[in-house]
Amino acid sequence: MTENPPSPGDFTPDPNLAEAKKAKMPLVLWIASGLGCGCLGLFLLGIVAAILLPAFLNQANKARESEAKTYIGAVLRGQQAYFIEEGEFSATVEELNLGLRSETDLYRYELDPAEDGSRVIVYAKPKEMTTRGFVGAVYVVGDSPADASTVSGLCQSDDVGQVPPEPSALDVESETPKVICPPGSSAVD
Repeated sequence: MTENPPSPGDFTPDPNLAEAKKAKMPLVLWIASGLGCGCLGLFLLGIVAAILLPAFLNQANKARESEAKTYIGAVLRGQQAYFIEEGEFSATVEELNLGLRSETDLYRYELDPAEDGSRVIVYAKPKEMTTRGFVGAVYVVGDSPADASTVSGLCQSDDVGQVPPEPSALDVESETPKVICPPGSSAVD
């Protein structure tokens, strides 16, 4: 009797063959190949983290800084309203009756009205070295008290952990006067 050769679907591997191949490969190579895949995975994870982590931290700092932008914007509008009603600027945040505190977990806020009543500066000084400082100003413009109006502007420091110096000038040469931010800071829209 002749045997037919096995068809491809009838083939079953010899279980002893796999064990024989494993025995020929040294244990060190099995461990190294397993660690190699693990190290490659950790390496790739490290690269992804190095790319994404700074972006994530930057977004977190922007969220923290939004407190100062909102706060100073409210104080500047409050100062403009106070000036219209009282004819002068407020020396304290509490006088504005805005329900705002002069200090939060992230910033310390300070007002600096000019003695001649021509302007008031509002500072947001960061408590952490990871956020930028802000300064806002309201200036009085006009030739006489009867036609006086106010102009405000907000500047942010270019570097974290610093408060920009007070706005250096009011540009009255342009059609609409505007606050000019000093060097080391930029205007916030």
